[in-house]
This record gives sequence, C-alpha cells and structure tokens, in this order.
Amino acid sequence: MRRNTAYQAAFESHPFLKKYLMRAIFRLYVDVETTGSSSQFYDKFSSRFYLSDILMELWDDQHYRRSLHELVAVNERLVLNTINMLLNDANWLLDSTLDTLQELHGLQVCVRQIDSSK
Repeated sequence: MRRNTAYQAAFESHPFLKKYLMRAIFRLYVDVETTGSSSQFYDKFSSRFYLSDILMELWDDQHYRRSLHELVAVNERLVLNTINMLLNDANWLLDSTLDTLQELHGLQVCVRQIDSSK
C-alpha cells in the first residue's frame, strides 16, 4: 500500500482519531451489512475490503492495538459481531473462489478434449 505521509501523520498523532477511529471502523463494518440497496450483498464486500485494509495498517501502531483491547472491554459484542462477519465474509469468498476454480477446470478439460479431437 502506498502511504501518504500527511495521512500517516494524522493517523499517528491526531487525538480524535486515536480515540474513536477503531470503534468507528468496527461499527461501520457491522453497519455495512444492510445498505438498503438491491445489491447490498456484493456492495458490502467492496466497503469491507477497504475497511480491512485500514485495520491492517492500524495494527502496526501499538496505540491502535491498545484501542482495540479497550474496545473489547467496553463493547465486546461489537467486536465479536465484527469478527463473526469478517470470518463469514472470508468463508463466502473462499467458497466462491473454489467454485470458480472448479468451473475453470471444467472449461480447461473441455478445451483439451476439443484440441485432442482435431
């Protein structure tokens, strides 16, 4: 990930971000479950991808790690819901990928059969 030093400095030093960002990301991760749109099932994956990317970056900062521990103490339910949704998303994406790989394999077999019959 390419880092913008101005943003990086804000994430590392801004007191408001340090206090509320972790809770806001976890809340948004859960709230994105129901966007209200007809394509909400697929839309959530796009939003959650970027939220996960932000969480991965924040994990390197000890303050945000402590912030997560504090969030667990204050709102364990939110953290557990987020982790549950994260695991469900990962499971669905893995299952979908395996289905696609199986379909691709079937297409490769068909192409080989066509090539061998020529």
